[in-house]
Amino acid sequence: MIENSKKTKGKINGVKLIFVAGFLAVLCQMVPYLLLGEGTVIPYHDQLDGEFIAYMLQAKWLFKGEIIPEFMGGAFKTALTAPAPGFVPLFCVLSPFAAYVLMHLLETVVAYIGMYLLAKEVKCNAFFAMIIAVVFAYLPFLPVYGLSQFGIPMLVWLYLRVRKQRNYIGALVYSVVYALFSSLVLVGFGVLFMLFAEAVRIWIWDWFVSKKKSEGKNIVTLFVCLISMGTVYAVENYHLIFQMLGIGKVGEVVSHKAEYAPNTGSFILSLKQMLLEGGSHIADYHIYLVYGSVFVILICVIAGRKIIEKKEWKLLGGIYGWIVAFVLIAAFWLSGISQILKDNIGFLSGLAVWRVMWIVPTLWYMSAAVLFGFLGKIWNQKAGKKRIITGVATAVYVAVFGVMGALCIWKGTYPANVCRVIGREYSSISFEEYYAVGVMEQVKDYIYKTTGERPEDYKVMSLGIDPGAAYYHGFYCLDGYSNNYSLDYKHKFREVIEPELEKSDYLRASFDDWGNRCYLWCAQIAGYYNHEKHTSYFWNYAIDTKAAKDLGAKYILSAVYLTDPEATGLKRVREEAFETQDSYYAIYLYEIE
Repeated sequence: MIENSKKTKGKINGVKLIFVAGFLAVLCQMVPYLLLGEGTVIPYHDQLDGEFIAYMLQAKWLFKGEIIPEFMGGAFKTALTAPAPGFVPLFCVLSPFAAYVLMHLLETVVAYIGMYLLAKEVKCNAFFAMIIAVVFAYLPFLPVYGLSQFGIPMLVWLYLRVRKQRNYIGALVYSVVYALFSSLVLVGFGVLFMLFAEAVRIWIWDWFVSKKKSEGKNIVTLFVCLISMGTVYAVENYHLIFQMLGIGKVGEVVSHKAEYAPNTGSFILSLKQMLLEGGSHIADYHIYLVYGSVFVILICVIAGRKIIEKKEWKLLGGIYGWIVAFVLIAAFWLSGISQILKDNIGFLSGLAVWRVMWIVPTLWYMSAAVLFGFLGKIWNQKAGKKRIITGVATAVYVAVFGVMGALCIWKGTYPANVCRVIGREYSSISFEEYYAVGVMEQVKDYIYKTTGERPEDYKVMSLGIDPGAAYYHGFYCLDGYSNNYSLDYKHKFREVIEPELEKSDYLRASFDDWGNRCYLWCAQIAGYYNHEKHTSYFWNYAIDTKAAKDLGAKYILSAVYLTDPEATGLKRVREEAFETQDSYYAIYLYEIE
């Protein structure tokens, strides 16, 4: 008995050690922030250009009406919705960069713990569960989206626990937490759909097919959790819901989404893309997992026919079933077939239903945990050649995760940050470079010293640099990145940039058919808006200055030198650019005459 007790205690200690080792590996993601601070390279697309600014301005105007005066001339808060509202208070009490780092830390920890627990729940060995969880926590999900992707494994784990009559309170609390720190419009609707469908399936099977009615309390708990989650989402997004229902002042505003003309393709091509690639912001490298899983499944069928139970195969089949369902839904939405629905039901044209694919990485990694469990079960009960085969299959599967982990690091920002730490040149833009820290302050101070005007006294637009930099430094801007601003404002802004749109079919189609980026585009370099200092200049650049003045514009902050600004009604305020020795941008100040 004593010997058995020692073995059990040693096993538990070993599991704890494995978990801690994985936890420490995950925390290594935070090292660049500690070493480089605001000099850290982080992905800026769909982060620093939009969502990050949403957190800053939503925090500034928290509980202060429905308008954000700095944003696009004074837009409703629905034009700049923070993806994870629960994180907005962080930006009230911390510096923006510190708030971002803390967000990333919390999300990574939740991702690791959630996936580890989920893998263990489906009978995966602790060591392999740790490997799966570490790779999942390193996936290049964008921190600005909160727990939208990072938090799904924890949610699935808790719902599985509820089915086993455990963690009722935990499931209820985390359902609320997940809703607070994730986005309804990006992925929350898909999570609610999946969990609701599973709860209904369990209820129908339990009450009407098997007629055992053994899971009554569990089903009630699941529905209570879903209702709680839905209620929190509704409260968080009441501005958006009012707009969709036409209630109040915000409901009177027609969204620019009404003019969306999405690029649709064939169903087959969309299906192939969703199955093999998965879409934007969901780079989970699952194609390698597919190849490895096919091999492992074959081994399990051959070596584990009498070992792996039918219900275990059903679990794996159910996971793959949901993957297929989400792939089909996304492919349908991105194909021309869905256009009939979008044309006849107005608000659907602006919905990105294909984002149900954001749930799929959790399902792929969960399926891998199930297969690791299968291999472990066969290993424990087989000897001889079949055990050797199982060992080879396990090694292959571990190697697959090694490849995916390496891709997470190599294709991420880690090489760039390592180069910065050791002082080697690297082309990626850092946080402080992207926001022109040390440069925009000079511009603001110069305007104040020469005119006495503060940022709230005038409005600016940016050229050759993302407007996010101006927002970051407190400027009141007329341009910006939004997925839900006024259609009327889009039309007015179009008048400003029409001279350049007429020079480029690409820019004209991009703005007219999409228009989320309400920017001062230049046809000379269509679609490019981050110009490094002293590398380019624009000639024959033109905007409608009368339309710009009608919007309230006074200055243009340009990262590009204009050869003949007077021809379009602009005056260079001073010949020298504002810059620092290490700045990525040099900013020229132009006044609209």
